[in-house]
Amino acid sequence: MLEKLNKKMFWPTWFYDRGKLRNQLYVILFVIVFIICSISFIAFQVVLHIYNRQLYNESATILNLYTNSIENELQRIENTSYIIMADPNIQEQLRLIKLSGDEFIKHQASTRLRDILSTYALSESYFASINIIDSNNNQIQVGLDNHLNKERNMEILDEAVSYGGRNLWISPSAEDNYLVSTRVIRQIHNLTLEYLGLLIIRIDMNKFINQFFNGDDNTEICMQIFSSENNIYSTGDLTLDWEEELLHFGTENHTIKTIDRQKYFISFTVADYTGWTYVNLIRYDRIYQKIVMMRNIMLVIHAGLFGLSLLLGLRFANNITKPIENLAVKMRQVEKEDFNINIGESMNQTTVEEIKNLYHDFETMVYKINNLIKENYSKQILLKDTRYKALQAQINPHFLYNTLDTINWTARVNRQEQISVMVEALANLMRRSISKGDIITIGEDIEILKNYLTIQKIRYEERLVFQLDVDDKLLGYSIPKLTLQPVVENAVNYGLEKTIGVCNIKVEAKEEEGKIKIIIEDNGPGMEPEFLDKLRRGKVKTAGSGIGLKNIDERIKITYGDSYGLFLASKPSRGTRVTICIPAQVNEGRDQIV
Repeated sequence: MLEKLNKKMFWPTWFYDRGKLRNQLYVILFVIVFIICSISFIAFQVVLHIYNRQLYNESATILNLYTNSIENELQRIENTSYIIMADPNIQEQLRLIKLSGDEFIKHQASTRLRDILSTYALSESYFASINIIDSNNNQIQVGLDNHLNKERNMEILDEAVSYGGRNLWISPSAEDNYLVSTRVIRQIHNLTLEYLGLLIIRIDMNKFINQFFNGDDNTEICMQIFSSENNIYSTGDLTLDWEEELLHFGTENHTIKTIDRQKYFISFTVADYTGWTYVNLIRYDRIYQKIVMMRNIMLVIHAGLFGLSLLLGLRFANNITKPIENLAVKMRQVEKEDFNINIGESMNQTTVEEIKNLYHDFETMVYKINNLIKENYSKQILLKDTRYKALQAQINPHFLYNTLDTINWTARVNRQEQISVMVEALANLMRRSISKGDIITIGEDIEILKNYLTIQKIRYEERLVFQLDVDDKLLGYSIPKLTLQPVVENAVNYGLEKTIGVCNIKVEAKEEEGKIKIIIEDNGPGMEPEFLDKLRRGKVKTAGSGIGLKNIDERIKITYGDSYGLFLASKPSRGTRVTICIPAQVNEGRDQIV
């Protein structure tokens, strides 16, 4: 009863006449849009409040950045003036001017000084000029053409002498509208400290300040720098007596003040290095107007976005739910194991790319399920053939290497006609090994074995005794190529090379209950039970036999099944027996591979 009442009170009738997914999507969409708009509006109001509060800190931070940059550059200029004063070449030329009585030598010294100063003057773009007043009160200048008058030079000299050789900053004046860095030049050689001259560096404040502060009119920022004596620099039209104005600041370093009917936010700081006062002014009324305008624009934008988002959201919801409902019908059809479906018409009913991809993926999935068994079966056959080729490729190079090594050994040691026999046997062996066809007859595989034994008997002579007992009627049955030779080679490696006596190897074949068993025995040293067990499980990797026997067993199982293969039996000091079990099948020809 309560549920029905809630439905009538809060939701219109059409809400319950549509699908459940579509209704829920409408509600979720409306709630999300409403929450996003509300959060955005609240966040904007909070940001505005924080902005008003952070305006003071940001203005002070900007001013501090400018102040630190300017002060650091002023310190660098002071270091440059010291470097010029202490330059040995400058010291030498000034000493010549002071001590020499020859006017020509003085003229040459003045010329050299001018050349040296030109190098320093070009190091900074804001250097207006560099002047040196020598001990004879003659002025040597690079930079601006207008020389300072003697009265001004004497005033600067008196102030510089009172600083005891330290750098002195002199504020711009009506007569000389440049910031001046000056210091007395005294003789450093032998520490006599005799007076040699006066160094004056004049700085263009506009170029100097512009590298730190670009006076863009859009920023509505003005900066003024002044000392205790007078104004040093101003970026705007406001050039006021800030020393008097700062008396009204009290303990705060910022305030809001109306100047010439304009409201300004004013912050200032006093530099530690020069003691100058840096003042930053921002027109507060224009900043406030921009904030109000931005707030109004944001309100309009939020209202428009809310309505547009709701309208587009409803349309988008319909475009999603209808194709999904159709797709659900197709899925129920596949659930009944009916894979003959056509979703092209349903896919064209939607313009949402993601839904089209969903239809396409579903169609692809159904197609793959329908063809999975056939495709998997083909892959298994291909995998077996590939593994077979890989296993065969592992065996051939191994024997070829051993054979070539034997030929080389025989050629060097014996130098007999036996080499031709070995080469002929090797040629036959290679021709049969690399010939096409992965399944051959037992007789053909025995021929490969005989070619191998021909070479080995020449090598080992009477130490190798071989017996072959195979009924002629078995020679036509099929067997994987290179099955017998690697087993016999394993017997030679372990039964002959590791003993000093005669190695007897016997190959016997017989047919039992539709199977052919080929038994290869040797009288070698045999194997311990632990080693034999590891060899059967393929966990022993020896130089030759371990890999060869494992490969032969895998090839037989790949070709005929797991009930066939290679079986080992061995006891220490009693030799080893290898039984090859294959089906009794006549070789009718198989697909030929290289």
